[in-house]
Amino acid sequence: MNYQVGLNNLFEILMGIMPPKNDNKGSIMYNPKFLLINLEKVEGSFKKVPELSIPVYLMDVKHIIAMTGKYIPVYDQNKRLIYSYEEFLEYSKRVSGFLTIPTGAYVFSDKLDFPGIEKYLDLYDQNETRNSKDNQIVSNAVKWVLDNANSNLFSLFKSKRLVDYRLVNTGSTSRNTNLPGPGSDYDYVLKFSYKDEKEKEKKISYMIKMFIEKFHLNRNQVIVMPFRLRMFGVVIPNYPEPIDIDISFVGANQEYFSTDESAKERLTVMRMQDEISYRKVIANIQFAKEFLKKANAYKAYRSDPKQGGLSGIGVENWIMLNGGSFIDAAESFVSAAFTPKGELRPFIDFEKEYSVMDCGKGHVEVARGNFPFRNFVICHMRGNGYEKMAYALRRELESIRNGNRAR
Repeated sequence: MNYQVGLNNLFEILMGIMPPKNDNKGSIMYNPKFLLINLEKVEGSFKKVPELSIPVYLMDVKHIIAMTGKYIPVYDQNKRLIYSYEEFLEYSKRVSGFLTIPTGAYVFSDKLDFPGIEKYLDLYDQNETRNSKDNQIVSNAVKWVLDNANSNLFSLFKSKRLVDYRLVNTGSTSRNTNLPGPGSDYDYVLKFSYKDEKEKEKKISYMIKMFIEKFHLNRNQVIVMPFRLRMFGVVIPNYPEPIDIDISFVGANQEYFSTDESAKERLTVMRMQDEISYRKVIANIQFAKEFLKKANAYKAYRSDPKQGGLSGIGVENWIMLNGGSFIDAAESFVSAAFTPKGELRPFIDFEKEYSVMDCGKGHVEVARGNFPFRNFVICHMRGNGYEKMAYALRRELESIRNGNRAR
């Protein structure tokens, strides 16, 4: 039997987690033996940049199928094959290395070594020890605020406690992929209980109020967004310098394989397979982060419009999707960014061809009901960051090929 389904639940349907149900707004006809996509229905679905609709939609579908570990052919409305088995095999290499999803052992690149990563390898043990200690200090400080919130204003809410919560460290410090030394920020997801949507909004507002009050923050140190709080220059007892803390608020009843869980699980699988190669992948990630920070093309557009980069988690996924190798990742980016004559392609043409896909679901995307698997190129990058990143990577590759140290 055929069903008309949407993109948001396609992974669960293909994995057998969710039974297919007809969705009149969906563009995909699902059959257990194939998928058929009405591209005419997809066309123009991007309101701001409609030219991206079809290529980005197809990249999303191909990525999802690769993550299931099982090929299923995809046809367009004219019954033309638009996802071959050979293309599936290429996508599968990019999503290897999980336990939760059946994508097989991680495929390490043979280009993990190059001049410049030695210092990160030397500092791995020291960084891991520091992160373990500092994560505990910061987590305890956040929990202290929440526990103080629980001791007040019980009468405002239907549930017995203000917040029955679970705090999850989703940042790079929890994966040891942060740059060694001071200057790390801390990202958390707060999973909390609530009775209804109005109570949810009220609880989030009250928690935000408590963080501002207990951490003695002024207006310039806080940015409040839907389901998210960003705090800057927070002073915490026993921590050596002011830090930035980012908290996303999600319902405790929402269970899914998240962005941070997928990154952590993948790194764990690498470590189980080969400790030496795993450490080299960490070094490649750290090298990439420091390199792009110096190129001023690191932070996502929403965090810093002047940078318009992939962001920290975007860079981690970019490297892991390319066998753990900065060189492979840079070569793939440069190949897609420049014409054979060496001219930079327009960013919109690059976006149609090149993706850095999330292998887990973004917390904010799930909370908003959006497509949960982010393409970090589309979601985080902008033309200014793309241009700076492309030229910087091309120069760096030339330097590496010529045997010159970039550091």
